[in-house]
Amino acid sequence: MTVAQLVVRQMQAWGIDVVFGVPGDTLLPLLEELRRAGTPRFVVCRHEGSAAMMASAYAKLSGRLAACVADAGPGAVQMLNGVYDAWMDRVPLLAITGELPTPRMGTHWPQDADLDGLYREATAFNHTLADGAQACAIFTHALRRAVLESRPVRVGVPKNMWLAPCGNVRVELPPRDLGGRVETRDDLIQEAAAWLESSSRPVLFAGLGARRAVGPLLALAERLQAPIVHSMPAIGMIPADHPWNLGVIGKFGTQAAADVLAQADLILAVGTTWWQPEFVPGRARVIQVDSAMHHIGLTFPVDLGVWGDAAQVLPRLSGAIERAYRPAWAERVSQARAAWDAEVAQAASAGSGPLHPAAVVAAVARHLVPDAVVSLDVGNNAFWFSRFYRGPQIRLLLSGHWRSVGFGLPGGIGAKLAEPARQVVVFAGDGGFAMSMAELATAVQYGLPIACIILRDGRYAEEESLQRQTGRMPFGTRLHNPDWAAYAQACGADGYRVETHEELMAALEQALPRLAAGRVAVVDVAVAAVEPRYAQPGTVPARDERPLALAGAARISS
Repeated sequence: MTVAQLVVRQMQAWGIDVVFGVPGDTLLPLLEELRRAGTPRFVVCRHEGSAAMMASAYAKLSGRLAACVADAGPGAVQMLNGVYDAWMDRVPLLAITGELPTPRMGTHWPQDADLDGLYREATAFNHTLADGAQACAIFTHALRRAVLESRPVRVGVPKNMWLAPCGNVRVELPPRDLGGRVETRDDLIQEAAAWLESSSRPVLFAGLGARRAVGPLLALAERLQAPIVHSMPAIGMIPADHPWNLGVIGKFGTQAAADVLAQADLILAVGTTWWQPEFVPGRARVIQVDSAMHHIGLTFPVDLGVWGDAAQVLPRLSGAIERAYRPAWAERVSQARAAWDAEVAQAASAGSGPLHPAAVVAAVARHLVPDAVVSLDVGNNAFWFSRFYRGPQIRLLLSGHWRSVGFGLPGGIGAKLAEPARQVVVFAGDGGFAMSMAELATAVQYGLPIACIILRDGRYAEEESLQRQTGRMPFGTRLHNPDWAAYAQACGADGYRVETHEELMAALEQALPRLAAGRVAVVDVAVAAVEPRYAQPGTVPARDERPLALAGAARISS
């Protein structure tokens, strides 16, 4: 068995269904084995960075491992951006880089690069094969680390090693149970319950890690009379019309969430590492519930850590506390929610003249089906979506901690490959869409029906807004855009150019139903150059960066 054959069989054994990449001469034997095997499916992309973003998005949505491959030198360098996205958002990914033949390494030969050094900070495991006999052990170790640690890994294979024999080896199968079951200590549940009962102004802070515990989370909010604020990745997880839901916390969040959190004396953070320290009051104690022990205290100081699955921990907390009555706190939350509702209603109204970005968000929300996937690009488009989305429960994908502009389109492609039956919509600004625009042809080539909503205002809007807010004149932010609808048609997709609210509604009513017929669509929407009013922290002193005071221990049983 050759190294190339082993690698393909290892990917099959570990359930990797798709490999994203750009071909290169250092990958040809691997591509040949993928062709012969027929699985995993190889998706040829236009850019290696987009290929890795697709693999990252695939893993974010499905929880399953995907792979990306790149040629030596420039290809591997460009792929690094997407691998960093997976690293920062903690999802599993197998990155394979072709390498120069071993006699050429370190000789200043064309495309020579120290890829071990380049990928060191973005991977949980990072190794270049030195001998074919290593291949089985190295790839097995890499795959175990990717799955166990939910992080990207990289293996480099020199060009002359793909056809090298592996020796007398067998394909290593994944263990039947790579994790284990967390049993949260009862004394920690009781202590957390006592803190919640004694608080006057509790707030629940939910992240994507609570997505399988939405019912228990809402039940706890009702029992405590506690509002819920949440991270940006958790948009669409909690019903938008729920009275205790105050939306996203942070600069791109709601003022309602910022104002109420500023008054909290206790914060129960559930399944999140999303943290906006300037929005958190210094007087508030923090309890963190997370199924990953290393997440507790990872990005913010914690007073009590509870290691456990939110779906089991939250019902136990509800059962350990008495129903609370906090009329003054409930009234304050109600006022904040009413102010947010009024802001959304005013901004989302159609009006006359150029479309307000919030009105576009409202129109798109009305056309999404429950459980749709929205791939959100980075920029002011994310602010408008985060602040004003009021629609069905959805799954949001974004470059959360890495924040790479251009994520939206490759993220949508990765999502559609991971979950073909779900409606997938990309929501991007014109600057972000342009960074990965070539991948629209990839979506058409593979018949991946996604709808791309582009907010067109001819600028890098977030950077221009920040320039204005810091007293600077806008500079270096203006863009010349092509006709995105015409570009879509040139790629073989449907294109809609929108200037008015009536045209927007007509375009959405045509484009989204046509997804079911396999059509890719671009809706190019002219929007007014509106300056966002970012959420402002409360007036109380922010929480200091105190170290973890008490991290709850737990035990693992197989």
